[in-house]
Amino acid sequence: MPGECGWPASSRILYTLSFQATAVSPSASLEEIEKEHIIQVLAETPTLEDAAARLGINTSTLWRKRKRYKID
Repeated sequence: MPGECGWPASSRILYTLSFQATAVSPSASLEEIEKEHIIQVLAETPTLEDAAARLGINTSTLWRKRKRYKID
């Protein structure tokens, strides 16, 4: 269980999302799940800073993930 390992909240959220996503699509990779989650959060928040805060990551980390996943 993630909480027992001392993982930060964003990792617990990603763990939960990956568990839920594999129930729907067992072939989805963790990267695909993360990309879809980032896209959803970006659509629901007005700024990159708000999205990063909601994801529990730094704005520069979110910027790099957007570049890596080719998210506009």
